[in-house]
Amino acid sequence: MGELMEQLQKMLGRYQYSPAMTEILQSIVDGTWTSLRHKEILSEYKIRTNSVAFKEETLDVALQYARICLEDDAISEEEMKAMYMLKRLLGIEEGDFYKYGKKDDVKGIIAAQLYKLYDDGEINYDEALHKVSLQGLFNLSYGEFEDVVHDIAKAVLEHGADYFRLDTYSVPYENPNDN
Repeated sequence: MGELMEQLQKMLGRYQYSPAMTEILQSIVDGTWTSLRHKEILSEYKIRTNSVAFKEETLDVALQYARICLEDDAISEEEMKAMYMLKRLLGIEEGDFYKYGKKDDVKGIIAAQLYKLYDDGEINYDEALHKVSLQGLFNLSYGEFEDVVHDIAKAVLEHGADYFRLDTYSVPYENPNDN
């Protein structure tokens, strides 16, 4: 959890959070976080556990952490574990990024990575693993991830890339009879 604590400490100095979120993140950094302490902080600030505004802030924290992880265009195993832990501690579940209006943020982060991966017109083994890590970073279903991949693969194919070198099952197909 050292990676997570280190990055959260930097984030606390870099970004503005609500007082409740600041206290929760600080408890993670200090190693004093417990589920009971988490509930006490929410109660102290009169935040309901199903508060949409607070859920959106937890997702913003996760998105900020994801951007930090991807600054070097790679996701280490330690960063993946740290992101998993962060989502768990903040109560982020599968589908939350899309459910709470963060779909465009997620798509933007993934699209930026995919454009870099597809830059040379092919995906090697390490890049294929990076794609899987991107999907896992945001708990995306196969269909949600393929929605992002499809648009980018289509653009790359239109510029002459070989379909069989892109590691995608999305086949950008347009029926000529649709016109």
